[in-house]
Amino acid sequence: MSIDHNYARGKLKLLLRDLSNYNAGEFWREMSRIASGATASIHAEGLKAERDALAAHVEQLQEAGDKLREPWDLSKILGAETRRRVEGWDKARAESPASSLARRDALKEAKTVESWADCLESIIRHVEAEHSKDPNYPAIGAEGMGEFAADMRTEAENLRKKAEGHQ
Repeated sequence: MSIDHNYARGKLKLLLRDLSNYNAGEFWREMSRIASGATASIHAEGLKAERDALAAHVEQLQEAGDKLREPWDLSKILGAETRRRVEGWDKARAESPASSLARRDALKEAKTVESWADCLESIIRHVEAEHSKDPNYPAIGAEGMGEFAADMRTEAENLRKKAEGHQ
């Protein structure tokens, strides 16, 4: 991340000059705006607003799901698949935000590792195909690369299991 030192220096001089005019909240917001402007990234105030909006949305979803769930004995009125889905809702409802983030991050990492394995396997197939057409085409240690791709898939599976543990 780059930083515009001149922008930051100029704005900080003004902030320090007028420091006595700010309360704690205003100071925090102005520092956040300066950091955002100097680095071209979202400032903390924007992230806080986004977080608050997401939290409100989660509360709405939880309330709506709870209302759908309340009055029925699911074992008597729903089929197995629908019960499984409702149980999934109950699990998600019970999760903490930190657990949800850990789960999301583990799944994201698993997908990334799997895409690396896919790419590596694609390279192996390409090189093997070219080498079969032309024996002078450089061969690579496909066995070792294949083992590495398999290890990557094992790691992706471990990450998925880790994600399941966060449910």
